[in-house]
Amino acid sequence: MRNLLSTLGLAALIGMWCQGTLSAETQLEGIGEIGGGIFLPTGSDGDMAGASPALQLVASVRFAPHLGTEAEFLYVPILFKSEVLTSSAHRKGSQIAALAGLRIASGQFLDGTKPAVGYLSLRAGFARIVIRSNTGVPAGGWIGRPVDELENPGTGLGFSTTARQKGFALSPKIGVLFRVSNRTALDAAFQPLFIFDRGDVNTQLFFTLNIALSAWQVF
Repeated sequence: MRNLLSTLGLAALIGMWCQGTLSAETQLEGIGEIGGGIFLPTGSDGDMAGASPALQLVASVRFAPHLGTEAEFLYVPILFKSEVLTSSAHRKGSQIAALAGLRIASGQFLDGTKPAVGYLSLRAGFARIVIRSNTGVPAGGWIGRPVDELENPGTGLGFSTTARQKGFALSPKIGVLFRVSNRTALDAAFQPLFIFDRGDVNTQLFFTLNIALSAWQVF
């Protein structure tokens, strides 16, 4: 009889723990975002490239009233200035950044009644840049260094060379989710991107506007 009571007591404790776990799961809220914005290089990179468009994909999950996780993919087709790699038919550059980290919000992301929710995201990841050309090469920093490494065989006509480079990246982001409906919002954000490359720290600025959709919610 004592063993039976002990077994029932253990079963009750396990049941209460499972119920608490399920209750905690009901607090999860996930959203997906797609949009874009403006990329602004700074420093020596600003001498080589101008403002360029950016494509952004974001996924976030809220697991507490004011805390969640965030992952982001950022793509930039780099627009060189006219004096850089002057033959526009034979130059092409692009950059991607993959970041992940924590998001701290002033309220629930979309599952709430507030017209706007502010947030701060702290992310880390990597950035990768690819430059392709068969023209002369200038000097520079993050954008210019892979350009410097291009080797142009012969006269360069009919040949194309590619330089790739990777760097560790940190990016805090400040944004506001403007509620449109129960499952949609507009996400306006500003984020500096700090790329650590061979002892140098290169700073880029991004202004973005995304459409945020509720991906899934468990209540």
